[in-house]
Amino acid sequence: MPTGDGRSVTAKIFAILGTFTEERTRCTLTELATSAGMPLSTAFRLAAELVEQGALARDQRFYHVGERIWQLGRFAPSRPKVHPGGNVATRQDRYIGEICNDRQSPTARCTGDPTPDQQFAQERVG
Repeated sequence: MPTGDGRSVTAKIFAILGTFTEERTRCTLTELATSAGMPLSTAFRLAAELVEQGALARDQRFYHVGERIWQLGRFAPSRPKVHPGGNVATRQDRYIGEICNDRQSPTARCTGDPTPDQQFAQERVG
C-alpha cells in the first residue's frame, strides 16, 4: 500500500537496507534518510523497527546490517559474490559459517564440502 510519497512501506524498508554496500557497511541516521530519499523522521521510525526485528543493529550513532539479515542470507538460492581481496571472509561470513555447524563459508550454503576458495577463506579467518 503506497504511503504519502507513493512508495509502499516495503519499498521504503528496502531503500533503507539498500543503503548498505561493501564500501558502506555502517551509516548514520542522516545518511540512511538521505540515501533512501525519505524524511529523517520516517527513516528514524523505520530504522527503529528494523533494529527491533534484528534486520539492523545500532552501535552508538551508526547503523549496520543486523544479524537477522545475515541469517536469512544463508537461504539465498544463488551463490553470493566473491569477496574482494582474495576471498577473505568477513566476521559476518564466519558467523554464518558457524551457524552451519561446520564453519564453512556462507558460499557453501550450508551443504556439502567447502570449495578450495572457501577453504582458503576459512584458513585466512582462522
